[in-house]
Amino acid sequence: MEERGTCEDRTARLSDIVDEEMAKVQQDPILFFNDFFSIEPLEGEIRPNCSAKIKVTFKPQEALEYRSVAYCNITGRETRLPLKLRGEGKGPWVELSYHTLNLGKIYVNTPHAYEVDLINKGPIDAPFTFVPPTAHVANCFEFEPRKGIIAPGERQTIQISFKATLLGMFDEEFQFSVAGSPMPAALRIK
Repeated sequence: MEERGTCEDRTARLSDIVDEEMAKVQQDPILFFNDFFSIEPLEGEIRPNCSAKIKVTFKPQEALEYRSVAYCNITGRETRLPLKLRGEGKGPWVELSYHTLNLGKIYVNTPHAYEVDLINKGPIDAPFTFVPPTAHVANCFEFEPRKGIIAPGERQTIQISFKATLLGMFDEEFQFSVAGSPMPAALRIK
């Protein structure tokens, strides 16, 4: 038969465990860790009447608003000082060389070729994909390339082939989705 300790024995053992855990916490500097913000240096010493520079780096993953709080422990101070961090992630910044393409009067069953540039005006790569339209004249158009990645400061020329199969006027919007950007790049063709 297993002997069970008294209530006082169990309480003493639990108290020892709590004391050990508290000692670990007291020794842990509780350094700041975050996937989107980093701080350098994480530890240091500032002498009286002096200052120190602290570098905060923000690395967003998506076009969202990010918030976090870092706390600074100061020896001799009862409460930690909070440093509120806020950053807004911006997706790729892509623009078209022009937003409207007016074809004017064209002949039915005659091939036409046009070009428009997707321009990456931002500091990060811009993966793009042509969004297949549902317009009634969509099957008259071909866009090449239909997907790709545009490096910062670069442009991608999109070849547009058009062959009208019906008489009449149209006014349609064609879009390029840019990964990480909330708004697509849109080209209006009429």
